Amino acid sequence: MMMFGRNGGIDVADTDAIATCNKFPHEWTLKRWIRPDDRPDVFIAPDWMTTITGPALIDLARTTFPDNGRGVALDNASQAFDAIAGYLNGTKHPGETP
Repeated sequence: MMMFGRNGGIDVADTDAIATCNKFPHEWTLKRWIRPDDRPDVFIAPDWMTTITGPALIDLARTTFPDNGRGVALDNASQAFDAIAGYLNGTKHPGETP
């Protein structure tokens, strides 16, 4: 069963997903979180700031944009870092009211 957090979804056993979502309802849900500006749902590893660098960081940042060309303009790690941070900061819990 998929459970979702700010960084995206992970597949776990049904009982684990339900227990985790009940224990940590503000961090985990059974519904996808709402991404900013209709951007795609991309999983961002929790340790992305320390484990993803260089071209991989730029590629990851580009995937957080819809295929409309906005991500193509990213061409350095600083821009990629800002794009990913903005993507995660703009993500809303599915229970939040707009």
